[in-house]
Amino acid sequence: MSNKNYRLQLIKELINGERIESQENLAERLKDKGLTLTQATLSRDLKLLNAAKVADDSGYRYVIGERVRSTAHQKECLREIAGALVSLDFAGNMGVIKTKIGYAGSAALAVDKLNIPDILGTIAGDDTVFFVMRDESRKDAISAYLSGKIPEKENK
Repeated sequence: MSNKNYRLQLIKELINGERIESQENLAERLKDKGLTLTQATLSRDLKLLNAAKVADDSGYRYVIGERVRSTAHQKECLREIAGALVSLDFAGNMGVIKTKIGYAGSAALAVDKLNIPDILGTIAGDDTVFFVMRDESRKDAISAYLSGKIPEKENK
């Protein structure tokens, strides 16, 4: 097994087997196993593994691949976000979702996993999700779609 494959397998095992709450936490666990990585390499590896940071009862943790893609996880994520949404607004072909502090990453992941054809991608901060829509997209259609996927939340 190549060094990279070994590293990716080890990251996957750590995330699936332990509660990994941050890249720093993961870097420490990898160092305990004899691997020292730069933050950039670790970030690339997490992206390659389709790892995502999600909220749970105790805070945040990383999950990998299939667990991120599963419908059950998507529904769980949407339920989690429903209580965190503050507003949804648009400017041109861009949209902004405001969330409670700390929930933007999970909200962006949920929007990405919904595979809305009119949304090209998301970028998350701490309490803000920025997304870009196709030029021909209709704001009211996207707003209605998001409202339908995230029940009991009023959107602008």
